[in-house]
Amino acid sequence: MCCTGRPTKPAVRRLSRRLVPATLAELAIVCGADRAGRGDPDAPNPAAAWLEMGRDLTVSERPAKGLLTGDHLIAAGMVRGMNVGELIYYLTTQPRDRQVILEKDAEGNGYSPLADATEGLYEADSTWSGEMYPIPEDIAADLASGARKPEDEADRYDPSGWAERVVVLGR
Repeated sequence: MCCTGRPTKPAVRRLSRRLVPATLAELAIVCGADRAGRGDPDAPNPAAAWLEMGRDLTVSERPAKGLLTGDHLIAAGMVRGMNVGELIYYLTTQPRDRQVILEKDAEGNGYSPLADATEGLYEADSTWSGEMYPIPEDIAADLASGARKPEDEADRYDPSGWAERVVVLGR
């Protein structure tokens, strides 16, 4: 934590999430004790500005609810399930620059970096495999840009099937 200058709102929100299960209030106590123990017990607490902004943002005792929640994804068409919620919760505990690795990819490689996340339509053939199709919005964008011609029907989803909208993690 850099205590020079005034903290920004995003930095305070980010710090409050990273501190869990501790709080900004507890961090301010530790920072104040550390400063007092370094020679000047009357020196101002370097975390006071962070705590003040945390109180203004109502995150001094617990982090704010995430801006993107499972409810948002469900409203966007994703099927309700534990997988999305568990993934969101886990990812919020990780540093934003940490790479995501897939355990196995389609070529049988043991571990591969996650390269992309997109939306698709998934039609299950069985409990362990199925077919993926582009979403209608992607087809329309491709037609508008010329990347796809109207006669390209090979990967278009047949609406009479039972495909559902899913998040596709790619290698």
